[in-house]
Amino acid sequence: MSVREYAKTSLFDFFVITTFVNIAIFVLGSVYRQGVTLSYDAFLTPPLYGLFGTIPGWILYSKKELTRKQIIIRKIFQVIFLEIILMLLTFPGDHFCMENMGEIISFAMSVLIIYILVHLITWIFDKKQAKIMMEDISNYQKQMMK
Repeated sequence: MSVREYAKTSLFDFFVITTFVNIAIFVLGSVYRQGVTLSYDAFLTPPLYGLFGTIPGWILYSKKELTRKQIIIRKIFQVIFLEIILMLLTFPGDHFCMENMGEIISFAMSVLIIYILVHLITWIFDKKQAKIMMEDISNYQKQMMK
């Protein structure tokens, strides 16, 4: 896969991540921060998480096709790196403490769920695209046989 194709995939992931981050912020905010009003600065949070959420995706980039084992290992590193980046962004300094442990665990689980959902949606779109390509190839072969 070329860098350009991978960048397109990352852009798609950015928008999916941003959408799910909005949902996660709503859910976690409803549970842990009821009644809190947000300023306009809060609108930058989902795209910021989307941006930082796509950075670990570049761990999976390779010009040559990876083996299944290499993909699994890279995905494990990607999730760990993603959790670390987003935890440091969300709970800087003294905010990463025992009194916030419920929020921290909920946040970590949200990141993992969003990670899984992004991959699931990407897989569904890729599967649909592969089916279309296979039908096109099949139609082309049938035309060549005539």
